[in-house]
Amino acid sequence: MLYFIEANLAHPCDEDRSILPSGSAPLPWEPHTKSDNPWDPFNNQWSFNFAYQEFVVCQNSEAKINEGLDILLAAISSAAGEKIEPIWNSAKQMYETIDSITEDALEWKQATFWYNGKLPQNPPCWMLEAYTLSYRNSEEVLHEQMGTPDFDGEIDYVLYMEFNEDKKRVWSNLMSGNWAYKKAICHCFLFLTFKH
Repeated sequence: MLYFIEANLAHPCDEDRSILPSGSAPLPWEPHTKSDNPWDPFNNQWSFNFAYQEFVVCQNSEAKINEGLDILLAAISSAAGEKIEPIWNSAKQMYETIDSITEDALEWKQATFWYNGKLPQNPPCWMLEAYTLSYRNSEEVLHEQMGTPDFDGEIDYVLYMEFNEDKKRVWSNLMSGNWAYKKAICHCFLFLTFKH
């Protein structure tokens, strides 16, 4: 459920920030489901290891992966003394398994930066090198976190101020801080501006 903050009150709203009628049911939520298999969507550790080796480490072509699958199937069948069903019939099926990974599926982006100020006569090596920063979209990361069952019932969605018995402010999390309050006031202004 999204909330619109106005005068320290939280009003349920939809994804477009339109305030919902009082007493509206929460928007449908599809939490992530956890599998009992720690290697999911792979069947087991060896199938994960095979895919990782072929796809990530060796970056093999589809033809080479198909060859590897044939060799692997022959070796396992020979060791078992019977014909074994392959985990994948082709590299294409392995790619489909890789593509079905949902955990940590957010796109990584990269930015390259370097020192571009005036160089001293004998500049330190860090001034001469380029650096790569890898990052993800913070809004998408937050969306993933909010969809994790472990956070259900553990997050404050409404701003609040907490004081101890000595009437001193207690700072315990993001929603109890001044930054969140200032941002909420800013968003209210923007919301009202765009609403007109």
